[in-house]
Amino acid sequence: TTRRTIHTWKKTGVIPKESSSERVYKLFLLSNNWIDEGFVIERRQLKKKIINRSSIYDMLTSETIDTQQILFAGNSFSVLSENDDNIELF
Repeated sequence: TTRRTIHTWKKTGVIPKESSSERVYKLFLLSNNWIDEGFVIERRQLKKKIINRSSIYDMLTSETIDTQQILFAGNSFSVLSENDDNIELF
C-alpha cells in the first residue's frame, strides 16, 4: 500500500480491501511505537542490512510486517555508532 494509494482512497471515498486497511493500521501503530521509543534514523540507514540480511525498508515492505523485529532494528540503530559501516547483527 503506497502513499499515493491512500490519497486516492481519501479523494475518491473508496473503501480499501480489509487486508490493505489492516496493513495501514499496523504501520500506523508501528510508527507510533517508533516515535514513543524515541528512535531516530537517517533515510540512508533504512536500506542498511541489519537483521538476517534485511534492512528496515525490507521489513516494512515485506508481505508480513513483524513489528517486534522492526522495533528491535530501530533500537539496534539507536545504540550503534553512525560511523559503523558493517552494522549487520545477525
